Amino acid sequence: MTSDGEAVWLYAVIRDDPAPWVDGLTGVGDGALWTVSAAGLTAVVETVALADFGEEVLPTRLEDMGTLAALARAHDVVVETAVRYTTVAPMRLATMYFDDPSVRRMLEEHRAEFNEVLDLIDGCAEWGVKGYVSSVTRQAEEQPQPQQADTSTRAGGGAAYLRQRREQLTSKRDSENLAYQGAESIHTALTRLAKRHRRHKPQDPKLTGADTPMVLNGAYLVPHQQIDEFGAAVVELGQRQHGVRLELTGPWPAYSFTGGQEVPI
Repeated sequence: MTSDGEAVWLYAVIRDDPAPWVDGLTGVGDGALWTVSAAGLTAVVETVALADFGEEVLPTRLEDMGTLAALARAHDVVVETAVRYTTVAPMRLATMYFDDPSVRRMLEEHRAEFNEVLDLIDGCAEWGVKGYVSSVTRQAEEQPQPQQADTSTRAGGGAAYLRQRREQLTSKRDSENLAYQGAESIHTALTRLAKRHRRHKPQDPKLTGADTPMVLNGAYLVPHQQIDEFGAAVVELGQRQHGVRLELTGPWPAYSFTGGQEVPI
């Protein structure tokens, strides 16, 4: 139960389990964790202060990237710990309820959905594959053409320079289009090795830190016994002439397949 100045932060839902591994863990509010059980399910939770996590203050706090990253890491530490012991449906960052009875009612009302999700992800992990326009391709596009530049200079024509720049931009677009096509074929090939798959919106370069555009942001639910095959496929596909550089990340808890895809960061 919580007081009027507190709420319950929900981290994950698992099969009915006393979850002794929560002992000693702390969460986003630096408080101890405990469990709430109902309908054959167990929720991993923490009491948080509304002064720090209430709807009047939390949206503003989450606008700060440093605060958002810290909360996401603290949330994910709990989920990652749970994954080491059992099958876990991770919850979205900042999923909160008024009190324990509210959590129990939620578990009872959504029992079927949680059991379906837990059945789906049992024995699997989420792997991410990010694809970027190959930096080699981009460098080739942006490499100056000395002979064309000399011709433009001799002609003294701004029109020649503009034509050259237009050709370079057209080449850049063509290359990126080819990279997007390559990303499609890569994604199609990887889906054959995954139990489920999901394509997220490509991330902004400000978030990725990459110097070329992202053309693939895929999530793949892969059975544990197929992880080696999946990883080898990513390497092989990355070596083909798609004009795409691939990055494999994971394993992650199955955020993309349980509604918790706001984390990790």
